[in-house]
Order: sequence, then structure tokens, then C-alpha cells
Amino acid sequence: MKVNIKAFFSDERGVTLAAVLFVLVAVGSVGVALSALTQNMHETSASAVNVQKAYFASKSGFEWAIQKASLMGWTQADIEMLQGSQTLPNGVSFTLSYNRVSDTMTSSSTAGEATRILDFPNFSTFITPAPVP
Repeated sequence: MKVNIKAFFSDERGVTLAAVLFVLVAVGSVGVALSALTQNMHETSASAVNVQKAYFASKSGFEWAIQKASLMGWTQADIEMLQGSQTLPNGVSFTLSYNRVSDTMTSSSTAGEATRILDFPNFSTFITPAPVP
């Protein structure tokens, strides 16, 4: 039995179905990849927001401590009374600790899974007593 190769390759029945299936698989793969990429970008964005929240909460701790100590007219001997935790209106809290020997105030904060710890050396030099009226 002789096979006519020219007739075999000239018969195009089913080629359209194969092409449509290939295109559907390719488009589906691109859709799945974009979906996974979007999910990953969302998680990265949420993490970056928490890092910023923690940083600014820690920074707020320093500002709060300077303002409170200045308004109360405290000196370096009184600064240790600032130690402890405070909660900000957005629900994020900061914790202050003071090392008298190195005159360093440390403020730490956690937002989500992000934690920021900031050190403020020579802290007592920033305390200026409020003027007495």
C-alpha cells in the first residue's frame, strides 16, 4: 500500500481546532501568571505600608518624648519617667527606653510583621524647658 504524502499533508482538517486550543492554553497561562503577579504585588505593597507605619510610629515616640519632657521642664535625671508604651490614634504603639549612661533614647514600634527600632543619641540635649510665664 502506497501512501500519498502530498495528499496527506494537504489535508488541513483539524488544524483550526489545534490552533484554537494552542491559543486558549497560551492566553490561560498568561492569565494565571498575571493573577499570581498581582497577588504578590499586593502582599509586597501591604508589607511596605507596615514598614512605614512602624518607622513613623517610632519617630513619633521621639517627638512625643521631647515635647512632654520640654513641657514638664524635665532634666536628664527626669527623662527615665518617659519610658513605657504609648498607643497612637491609628492603633500602632511605640515603646520608649532610655539609657542614662549613653544618653540614648530608643523607640521601637511594630505594625503587622514589620518592626522598627530607632536610637536617638544625646537625647537630653534636645530637651529645652518651656518658658515660665
